[in-house]
Amino acid sequence: MCEPACIKYTADSNFTCSNLAEARVVVKRTYEAVVELFAYLCKKYSLNPLADSVIISHREGHSRGIASNHGDPEHLWTQLGTGYTMDGFRKAVKAAMGGVSFGTDRYTKIMGNATATAEQMKAYLKAKNPKVTQSVLEMVPLYLSEGKAEGVQGDIAFAQSCLETGNFTFSGSAVTLSQNNFCGMGVTSNGVKGNSFDTPQLGIRVQVQHLKAYASTDRIAEEANADLVMRTDRGKLKQIQL
Repeated sequence: MCEPACIKYTADSNFTCSNLAEARVVVKRTYEAVVELFAYLCKKYSLNPLADSVIISHREGHSRGIASNHGDPEHLWTQLGTGYTMDGFRKAVKAAMGGVSFGTDRYTKIMGNATATAEQMKAYLKAKNPKVTQSVLEMVPLYLSEGKAEGVQGDIAFAQSCLETGNFTFSGSAVTLSQNNFCGMGVTSNGVKGNSFDTPQLGIRVQVQHLKAYASTDRIAEEANADLVMRTDRGKLKQIQL
């Protein structure tokens, strides 16, 4: 579960929210992504998401005596008034299994040559965020140059940044423009600010190298930053290893 940056816990699972609309956008985005993930896993391992114990929440796990005492994700859904429920989630997963082909061909590869040009990326960004700053537009070509250096599709890294920053509005994002961290690197839990980098180029370079570390066994071209890539997101790397 990815919690919006605009919520602040007060006691136990209760929280206040400074921007309800923003929080709901973040939760909806996460919900839809997790439905797709669970549909893929259930189909891969021949599991029925509607069967007992196949998909349970942290709260449901606690009620069964197999998980610690937490209320997620239902506490988030309920207090934000999203209307989501675990029963509804399981049904959404089942529906996604029936309507989607889960072969690898449907996914976009991280490694390879970029398809979009810098001008196309800028045009997309200006259409989505008319108030985007000139400094952001000027750094867009860095996604292509840094991506090319590592054999990563730079436009994919750019798309990741657009998702994580709300098209560089930083609305609902845990990071700020001044951090030069455009992918939420190091934001492993609610309230964590994440990493900061000295320049936009360094932030984008580490992001690209981090994508490469997930998608390829090839060595990182900029060896001086290899250790930084491994240190920036230990929490997420640990989750992948599990």
